[in-house]
Amino acid sequence: MLKKWWWLILAIPITLGLIPIIKKALMKSPIDLTADANKVMDKIGVSSVKRALLNKKAVELAHHLGTSYAIYDPRRWSENDKEAFLVLQSVNQADFDIISMLYFEVYAKGRTLLNDLAKFLDTKYYSQLNFK
Repeated sequence: MLKKWWWLILAIPITLGLIPIIKKALMKSPIDLTADANKVMDKIGVSSVKRALLNKKAVELAHHLGTSYAIYDPRRWSENDKEAFLVLQSVNQADFDIISMLYFEVYAKGRTLLNDLAKFLDTKYYSQLNFK
């Protein structure tokens, strides 16, 4: 009987040993990137009034384009073109440059916003943008 069920006898202790490690990995607290974004905006000299709005727009763009997620996360597999376009409709060029810097340095980790907009937005939305 031991010869038949050896794999089960071996798998149970291994699985029980891995449960705390898996639980710890799943219960990790989310990373707050606001402090990193504030450091970037301190370098540029952004006023405290605009910080929250620009940070929110950069987070929304990274979310809607799907670039802030890991490659295995299903939220990265598609993008919300209309919502990303609506985020950028009321942005002027100076604010776009700051949002682009936040996107590059904090939220999308090395991805440029202009390239991602050209790659991920549908042509009907991309052609209406003022930033190219």
